[in-house]
Amino acid sequence: MPLASKRVLTVMLFVATISNAAAATITFDDVPSGTNINAQYSGLGVTFSSVSSASGNAYATSTIIDPGHGNTVSLFSNFQLFAAESGAVKAQFASLQSMVSIDTRMIEAIEIVGDNPRRAFLEAFDSTNNLIGSVVYYPYTWITPGVWDTTHAAPWVTLTVTAPSQSISYVLFSSQANLPGTDLGQGGVAAEFDNLTFGSATAVPEPNTYSLLCAAAILVLAKQGRRFK
Repeated sequence: MPLASKRVLTVMLFVATISNAAAATITFDDVPSGTNINAQYSGLGVTFSSVSSASGNAYATSTIIDPGHGNTVSLFSNFQLFAAESGAVKAQFASLQSMVSIDTRMIEAIEIVGDNPRRAFLEAFDSTNNLIGSVVYYPYTWITPGVWDTTHAAPWVTLTVTAPSQSISYVLFSSQANLPGTDLGQGGVAAEFDNLTFGSATAVPEPNTYSLLCAAAILVLAKQGRRFK
């Protein structure tokens, strides 16, 4: 292959690689509430289950607290909040990832007065079950600082775990266990989760930069075309 053609091929492969670097997001809104999602998104390279739970399944479930939000991902087929004593949702990836994120917000029982120290968490593991990264969320950013809003729900935030290389095999997410002897109806705290995003942590160029790369490849092709006429 001529050197010029190799250069063109290199540019085009680089552009294609950048194109494929975009992350995928699962919103859980494309299925009815109550759907078992264990294998629902296997075509996207991720399967779901739950650990330390009664069913071992994961579900897409609408929320009665925020009905306009759409589905969340849950341990239960009907809307129920969950914390670590109920289990955790597991997302297993078909190929190793370098970035995983999920949206979450904290919910607490209406009887609670003041803030509560238990947190939502996201944990990432490699293929040999070693913990390689984790992040927790305790919502200090209230509508009124230090006080739950009228729904007793803290704002939605995004928890993100990255790995220096593509080494994330699966993630677990739940909220930290409630105090011994209590449950979610006795002053407990739980979390809702939505919008799982996964993919490469490599920065993806802005659209203008991507367009310039494509234009550069086309220009090289055009020059080579004129040379060999």
